Amino acid sequence: MNETHQAEQEVARTLSSAGNAVNSAGKVIGGAMDSVTPVLHQAAERLSDIAHQGMASMREGSSDLTEQARWATHKTASYIRHDPLKAVLIAAAVGAGAMALYKLLQHAPDTTGR
Repeated sequence: MNETHQAEQEVARTLSSAGNAVNSAGKVIGGAMDSVTPVLHQAAERLSDIAHQGMASMREGSSDLTEQARWATHKTASYIRHDPLKAVLIAAAVGAGAMALYKLLQHAPDTTGR
């Protein structure tokens, strides 16, 4: 019975040591979380700022593209009004070139092995 009692005491000491180790680890992890949380909040705020800057840049770029498209449309319409015959000839040449390129690509050999 003495051996059983000694074994029980050894198990109790081991469990106590394990409990102390778990508590110590919990304190360390809790401390680490306390120090990491502000850093994570700062990182989240910075990412939010970057996202807002990106959206603003995209809106600005979209506005610039819209303005450029309006300008190109205006210039094209002006060109057609001032020199309609030349505009038709240019359009026909571009169309013929596009068709030639399409036919060339359509009959090109397949190099992908399909």
